[in-house]
Amino acid sequence: MADKPATRLTDEDRQKLAAKMDKELDEYIDKLASKGKSPYKDGFSQDNWEEEMENHPAFMTRQLNEDEELPSLVAALQALKYDEDDTPEEMALQYKDDGNVNFKAKKYKRAIDCYAEAIKQRCPNVELNTILHTNRAAAHFHIGNNRSSLKDSIIARKLKPDHMKAIVRGAQCCVELKLYVEALRWCHDGLTRDPSEKTLLDLKVKANRLLKVMQKDQRKKLAKQKKERAQELVLITAIKERGINLSSQQQQQPNNDDCDDDDGNDRIDPLLANLETHYPSGIKVHLDENGALNWPVMFMYPEYKETDFIEVFNENSRFIDHLEVMFNSEIRIPWDSENKYNSANIQVYFEDRDEQKLYNVDKASSLRETLQHKKHVVYNGTPCFILLVDGSAFGKQFLDKHKL
Repeated sequence: MADKPATRLTDEDRQKLAAKMDKELDEYIDKLASKGKSPYKDGFSQDNWEEEMENHPAFMTRQLNEDEELPSLVAALQALKYDEDDTPEEMALQYKDDGNVNFKAKKYKRAIDCYAEAIKQRCPNVELNTILHTNRAAAHFHIGNNRSSLKDSIIARKLKPDHMKAIVRGAQCCVELKLYVEALRWCHDGLTRDPSEKTLLDLKVKANRLLKVMQKDQRKKLAKQKKERAQELVLITAIKERGINLSSQQQQQPNNDDCDDDDGNDRIDPLLANLETHYPSGIKVHLDENGALNWPVMFMYPEYKETDFIEVFNENSRFIDHLEVMFNSEIRIPWDSENKYNSANIQVYFEDRDEQKLYNVDKASSLRETLQHKKHVVYNGTPCFILLVDGSAFGKQFLDKHKL
């Protein structure tokens, strides 16, 4: 049974191991005797002999799962095959054989460990080292470690440039890693040496097909980015033409060069950061078919620490138009237990953060007129307004604390 690579034993270790094995065997026989099963008199019964044999690791036939720990006795028996007097090449060959056994049993992780131990022996045999790296590349490939597999394939080719198994494995790894140009190079190198190599011929066709698909997708993505950027530059121009002030983080100068990067310059952040989990992402100011700006707008009610988010507020719409829809006798506001808020008594304000002042907004004015106020600044792409009930106790206290 070949599993995890064993370590080399000294003579003293061998003596200790032999004594331990004798002791464990005696304990096993004593255990059978305590159950009334004399191994010398009656032996194992026809019904239980297989079970009893499986209970002892020296006789077990069941294949261990790859993640199972080896029984100590099995590990010890395995270690006996490695002699401290073996040459590095002999040790490497033994580890390679263990790796091959594990590989055939599809225990790829253990095979990788065995091949790694063989490589560590640093034997001078170039052919053997080439095989070890190629075999480890195969084991890595079977469990999806494509980069590690490619690395071993590269090392194997450095040792032996014409090693066809390493070339095929390298090409396979490049395809899996979507490195299609590199995959075609590997295929070209291999087919130069053997034009009839079927696996490489198939990989070449596959890599060419996938490369064309990837290039097509990249062209589509680039075209989309250019279109979006052009639309954003038009949008920013429209905002600046209206004299609307954006916060310093957003006052980016449009770059007129033919830039293909997607670094987010000149972009309006759609929502306040603390609302990203509450409202749909991607909501931002945009131009409609009539050339009017439509803004996402926030209404804040400090008395109840509540907010309303209006996804589309046309710049030509008046505040009173929205308030009459949102606050009327037919709609009950859950958080307004006293039913104080209505379109007639609500007062609207915006804040000048630099001077910490509040400015009253005429409800009959349009959003565009308000945004054009020289003291109004749009933060995070979302105009925000404070709504208070005119003459309410909270409203008076709130206004007393702020410059109006």
